[in-house]
Amino acid sequence: AVYTIAFFIATVIEIPQRMLIQVASPILSLKLEENKTDELKNIYKKSSIIQLFVGYCLFTMIWFNLDAFYQIMPNGDLYEEGVWVVLLISIAKIIDIGFGLNKQIIEMSDYFNYNLYINILLSILVVGLNLFFIPKYGITGAALASLIAITISNLLSFLLVWVKSEISPFSKKTLIILSYTIITYGLFYTFLPDVSNPILSIFINSLLYFCIDSTLFF
Repeated sequence: AVYTIAFFIATVIEIPQRMLIQVASPILSLKLEENKTDELKNIYKKSSIIQLFVGYCLFTMIWFNLDAFYQIMPNGDLYEEGVWVVLLISIAKIIDIGFGLNKQIIEMSDYFNYNLYINILLSILVVGLNLFFIPKYGITGAALASLIAITISNLLSFLLVWVKSEISPFSKKTLIILSYTIITYGLFYTFLPDVSNPILSIFINSLLYFCIDSTLFF
């Protein structure tokens, strides 16, 4: 129960990805069919940048309001044991969305059969890493196993798309987004107020992050 709650808190980060996939999938299919590599590359890069930025914003809002959220929850002291699960699964989700629509490109391309092998490897990794980490670290070990497995599968998908289609989701804008996340995270961590009331804390933290985020971004 502790792991499940923590896992679903972290999966909020991937909600924009699901919406983007629904919109972008038909477009990707058309560009692949017409062999428009430049336009496909543009979609690939934009999907990565947008998802990375939105995912980071959602993660920051979740992470800095997590203690207050657990205080509001019934039996929050029990579920608070899953805080590191939230962190590790959140990082896994950010890595996943940061690589853009690599899996969707593979599924719709001529080399779609490789997706089966990657998914089989992912399943093997998850089972093997769980067997290794859970006895040592409990539910945190399960989250760590998922993080490692997702990272490896995304790296393989990225390399496959790069080799087969010669396109990449990363650009100078990726570095700008990463720099931006480090700066805003540092500022938010530095100026984060200590508020005892959890509801008030969530309100103040959200307002503070919005002010820092909007000031730097715009």
